[in-house]
Amino acid sequence: MQTGNDSDSHGCIGSAGYQWSQLLQDCIRVFELPLQLFNATGSTLAGVAFSNDKAEVFTANGDFILKKKSDSEYISETYHKFLNQTNGKWQFGDSSLNQVEYKEK
Repeated sequence: MQTGNDSDSHGCIGSAGYQWSQLLQDCIRVFELPLQLFNATGSTLAGVAFSNDKAEVFTANGDFILKKKSDSEYISETYHKFLNQTNGKWQFGDSSLNQVEYKEK
């Protein structure tokens, strides 16, 4: 497939690394987002986009929109996900299992 020949319904070109951000209403590249989180082995990347009252986390297992609870905490009760800042570092995970899946380096 030739790069640029695969735009989705929003016009995002997947072969160039773009995907749709529901929160930002724009095509983004996860690896260009200012906040990057990594799994325990450092092999999988998650990117985070922020708005005034929400955060959107892009992972290999899907994209999740979380509501702002405080300046350092976002939650999604629907997906049982959390994004919080502890000791100056962001982490994202499963709140039902109390398990961190991705951390800021």
